[in-house]
Amino acid sequence: MSVEFHALTKQGTWTLVPYAPHMNVIDNKWVHKVKLNVDGASLVYLLVYVDDILINVSNTRLISNLNKVFSLKDLGPIHYFLGVEIYCDTTGMYLTQTKNITDLLPRLHMEGAKSCPNPTSSTTKLSLTNGEPFPDITLYRSTLGAL
Repeated sequence: MSVEFHALTKQGTWTLVPYAPHMNVIDNKWVHKVKLNVDGASLVYLLVYVDDILINVSNTRLISNLNKVFSLKDLGPIHYFLGVEIYCDTTGMYLTQTKNITDLLPRLHMEGAKSCPNPTSSTTKLSLTNGEPFPDITLYRSTLGAL
């Protein structure tokens, strides 16, 4: 964690300050891009989550240029990134949250839950005034944060 903090401070990315009630806290944000060269030969995969960036590219010159501006660390082949499993083969890159969800279910006492293609009801109408609030707000927030 100290390496990441030092890199962010060095780049002037952010300044750590004490929380105050009037502040807006940055929520979980994902940004992703897939870029093709004009000839379609070279792919660049970029995943960004707040201050964690994953770049998967065969062009080593691009990485060298980015490393001149940012503090980069090569972690080798990617298998897992922020709760997302990543599997690569000759046909492409596949992303899944199966492990993340499997680890999350026991925390929610839902080990026996069955999977379904669409986990929401198309007939249920949501309302701010009808229904019961989730009894454990901390568990609710940590569950949403884990997704």
